[in-house]
Amino acid sequence: MIMLTGNPYEKFAEVYDSIMPDKFYEDYYKFIIEILKKLELKPASILELACGTGKLAKIFLDEDYNIEGLDLSQSMLSIAKKKGLKVYQGNMVNFKLNKNTTWYFAFSIR
Repeated sequence: MIMLTGNPYEKFAEVYDSIMPDKFYEDYYKFIIEILKKLELKPASILELACGTGKLAKIFLDEDYNIEGLDLSQSMLSIAKKKGLKVYQGNMVNFKLNKNTTWYFAFSIR
């Protein structure tokens, strides 16, 4: 029996992007954009909950959306930061930020 020490999810961050296909995130991006269009929204700021490595948020960023991410995993967030994303560590169920901001749209694909 193999015993894992620490949080295995933290180790998973190292390989996450390589095993998750780009099309998965591209399709979610298109789906979310469809919703925004139907609602006639172009939110000034967006928060992605459980953003992981920021792969989806990066697509929004590249399309000139002001997006930030929240995730519990510091390892995942470290990778998201390298993509140029502004991120926060916290549990999406119950989080508080020392920040005076408003997000006009929030989502999670989990």
